[in-house]
Amino acid sequence: MNRAVVAILVLALPAAALAEKKPPLELTAAAEIEEAKALNAGIDRIAGRVTPCVEKGGDPTTCLCRNAADLAALKGAYQAAVAKHPAWRGRMLFFSNAERSYSWNISMPGLERALSDCP
Repeated sequence: MNRAVVAILVLALPAAALAEKKPPLELTAAAEIEEAKALNAGIDRIAGRVTPCVEKGGDPTTCLCRNAADLAALKGAYQAAVAKHPAWRGRMLFFSNAERSYSWNISMPGLERALSDCP
């Protein structure tokens, strides 16, 4: 995991701790998995922008908030995901590919916290 993603998740630890009280929500429906993968792609995209800033010593929140367009797109994707799947709010999501050879986790409360840190 790259440092920017780790830094973003560290900012979200209090929210993530709340999510740990509920078991991860395992997504099995193909459509839900594709939607979660799209959300994860947004996370990866912004992490790719934040990483160089953090590696140069920048504050993770400041680095995140400097990427307004990517941040707006990620906020929109998050809002659309929880509007369509209210059960995802406040949960850790777990999903894998069809062969179960690769899996992903998304901390929805951690993501919400990170997104709320920027105006």
